[in-house]
Amino acid sequence: MANGGSATPSVEDYYNSLESRLGYWLLLGNARHCGYWAPNTLWPFPISRAQRTMEAKLHARLALPNGSRVFDAGAGSGLVASYMARQGLVVEGVDLTPRHVREAQQLIRRRGLEEQVAVRLGDYHDLPSTQYRNGSFDGVYTMETFVHADDPRKVL
Repeated sequence: MANGGSATPSVEDYYNSLESRLGYWLLLGNARHCGYWAPNTLWPFPISRAQRTMEAKLHARLALPNGSRVFDAGAGSGLVASYMARQGLVVEGVDLTPRHVREAQQLIRRRGLEEQVAVRLGDYHDLPSTQYRNGSFDGVYTMETFVHADDPRKVL
């Protein structure tokens, strides 16, 4: 159990299950989030296009200048963090699942984003301030992970 959160085992179990791993890989391209479709969309495929649209909408909503530091709470396999870095943001993220962190770190290396993105093992319920440079961020986001929060008020 990472950092002692009471819901942590069930979240980790969910993401580590064979069904979950296959589903995310086969249906969502190893992303841990769905996408955004325009109203009246008749053909939702490829899903990856809708996922990139969702990421673009999140980036636009953050409305931060290049070089801004953001925190990704529940970074998953690093796809959203990589997108944000390619848009000019500096991203630090945590994820509960060691496999996700390894996948994210591999993706970051493959894409040459080591200077812009760091993903570590951790629980966004209990963040040690000493682990993060300067201890502050210009923005924070979650992409379909806040629903797993044991204590939303503590997280916020």
